[in-house]
Amino acid sequence: MRKVEAKVSVRTERINQSSIRVRFSVWNTGKISFRSEEVFWHVLIDKKVTPQNPDAGNTDELTVENRSFMHFKGMLDGPVFPNRHNDCFSLTVQTDKIAAGDFLYYLSTAYGVFPRTMKISREGVFNFKTVGTVHIMA
Repeated sequence: MRKVEAKVSVRTERINQSSIRVRFSVWNTGKISFRSEEVFWHVLIDKKVTPQNPDAGNTDELTVENRSFMHFKGMLDGPVFPNRHNDCFSLTVQTDKIAAGDFLYYLSTAYGVFPRTMKISREGVFNFKTVGTVHIMA
């Protein structure tokens, strides 16, 4: 059986001394291609980093363990071949407020949920501590 694996990665671009533009993409780290509209991505960003000006995705708010997150989500509109990226969206955040655990993700695909460590109950509720973390160097 061929390995199926994916994660969210980021590229950053400094806007000014206190903010950066963060570009999120789905990175296919496995051996199987994802077809167009086969990946539904979710990115949760702690509101304390002041996410602004997203260029794609739907947004709502989510409170988990007394933390407020902006929940960005959308369908990937193109294929993702092995060892390749496909952009999801980008936004601006305040660099002086970034800490570990402020950028989280999970992916829902035809091959299952990623990261593989993620746990979801039968009722569809996910264990917040099992979602993926995106590391950003500010």
